Amino acid sequence: MSLPPLVLAAHGSPHPDHAATILSLRDAIGRRGDVHVGWLDFAEPDLATAVTLARESTNDRLSAAERRGRRRGPVVVVPLLLAAGHHANVDIPRMLAGSRKVRLTPPLGPDPRLADAVVRRLADVGTPKEDPVVLAAAGSSDEFAAAQVEQVAEYLRGLRPGAVGTGFLSGGGTTLAQAVTEAAAGHDPVTVATYLLFPGMLADRVAEVSRAAGASKVSPPIGLAPELVELIRVRWLDAATGQRD
Repeated sequence: MSLPPLVLAAHGSPHPDHAATILSLRDAIGRRGDVHVGWLDFAEPDLATAVTLARESTNDRLSAAERRGRRRGPVVVVPLLLAAGHHANVDIPRMLAGSRKVRLTPPLGPDPRLADAVVRRLADVGTPKEDPVVLAAAGSSDEFAAAQVEQVAEYLRGLRPGAVGTGFLSGGGTTLAQAVTEAAAGHDPVTVATYLLFPGMLADRVAEVSRAAGASKVSPPIGLAPELVELIRVRWLDAATGQRD
């Protein structure tokens, strides 16, 4: 089936590796003419402009006859966010307020595929399945967002025998430093699993706080994990066919 254009709603960052990773993700998901990136900050085009460009790009590839017979279809927007929070609930809807025929999907988490991607990154740094792990998230004042992170931690517990805790850089819940300190009290090597999508200032902060608190290893962000590519493609297809999560 022919899918509507997809726009990935990305927060953006001044970090040198952030945008490049997101653009590589875009290319891994589908053809460049079908998949676009709209930025909330730090880069262009902004999200609303990206939606317009995505629609125009699709129309440009159609013949004149196809354009005449084609109804103006939707544009699917998938937020590159792991949990609900201010960006998902306020910023993105506000930026899309003037855009018509947009199907906005929920954030990517919680989803078992994200836990699979975290396991992949733990293997990248050589963490045995028996070692304790702290799932490190950015954090939010939104209690629902924190609960979504805890759900992914629960998925992770089902994939490995080692203990899994959670720690947050900000917001409510156990702080990352506290979670690492408590996990390390058992004298086993502790790995911090970076529950972030891309390289950036937050990922750098996770590594800094984790090592200062006694973590022996810190896994990289999810990045271009195939599980993330699959999850976004599923969200795209579900939105195109009117299915709901």
